Amino acid sequence: MATFEESILAFLTVWGTLCIYSYTFKDNPFWKWATNTLVAGYIAYSAVVNIDWLLNSIILPMTKSMNYIHLLGILVGFLWYFRFWKKYFYIYRYALAMNVGAGIGISLPRTVRSDITQQIGATMLKLYGTGTLLGDFTNLVIVFSVITAMIYFIFTIKHEGPVGMPIGWISKAGRWVLIVTFGVAFGNTINSRMALLLGTVYTLMKPDNKIYFGILGIIILGYLIGTELLERRKVAPEIITTQKPD
Repeated sequence: MATFEESILAFLTVWGTLCIYSYTFKDNPFWKWATNTLVAGYIAYSAVVNIDWLLNSIILPMTKSMNYIHLLGILVGFLWYFRFWKKYFYIYRYALAMNVGAGIGISLPRTVRSDITQQIGATMLKLYGTGTLLGDFTNLVIVFSVITAMIYFIFTIKHEGPVGMPIGWISKAGRWVLIVTFGVAFGNTINSRMALLLGTVYTLMKPDNKIYFGILGIIILGYLIGTELLERRKVAPEIITTQKPD
């Protein structure tokens, strides 16, 4: 038999899940309660984690030995609160500029390395001599797909004449490569969503959750159907009359 804590956890699990999925029927108070609770819980959890990190990683160590870099970071952090003071709102922009500048400076080298140089290096493959037939074929497909997809986006050359005709053929091949790629990506997305749905259904069908699933499901579904019928009854059909001219 489940304990009291396990029963409360099972009830909240089923209740929150059904409230979220009730949006598939229509916008309703259950959905709003679930989203507001989720956002509020996430903000509260993030605040507690950040405050705990600030105390244990910066403030408490500074009581033993002064770290001027951390002190500077705390002072810059206080500048963000000037956003709520109209008279000194401009001070907030200094903190914003520091944050954006530091973020760009840190992310730009990583972006260039991961999205450009490493991508180019990953395309420089051997077309033969990998040791296996499958390896040679895989490298050939990768190089062929990259080249044809890049040529597909060349729109400054007409697909006419001795130069344009071959580019047109390669462009058509690149279009098929993009279609296949997008199809595979879409299929993987649907597959992952279905796996998530099946996992949710499996969670709801656990012995501890099954009884709550039936009761709460009937309550929420009955409320949604009842409010929908009431709204339809309130909307009276418009009667259009035509008056014959005298």
